[in-house]
Parts: sequence; C-alpha cells; structure tokens
Amino acid sequence: MSVKAPQEADGSIRRYGYVVAEVKRIGILAGAIVLTLIVLSFILG
Repeated sequence: MSVKAPQEADGSIRRYGYVVAEVKRIGILAGAIVLTLIVLSFILG
C-alpha cells in the first residue's frame, strides 16, 4: 500500500532516460550491421 512507488518509478525513468535513447541507438546500429552482413553474404556467397 505504498503511494511512493509510482513517484519512484517516474524518478527512475527520468534518471535513466538517456539509457533508453542509447539502447535504441545501439539496437538500430546492430540491426544495420546484421542486415549489411546478410546482404554481403548473399552477394559474396
């Protein structure tokens, strides 16, 4: 019955908001690299 839980969650989101942006950027980069490797494997293979 803690009322502070949502406020703490909001604080965590604000505190670690930059992490979400970085994870998205890393995910997009990793996806692009994997896609490039797949295309190259079809071209060279």
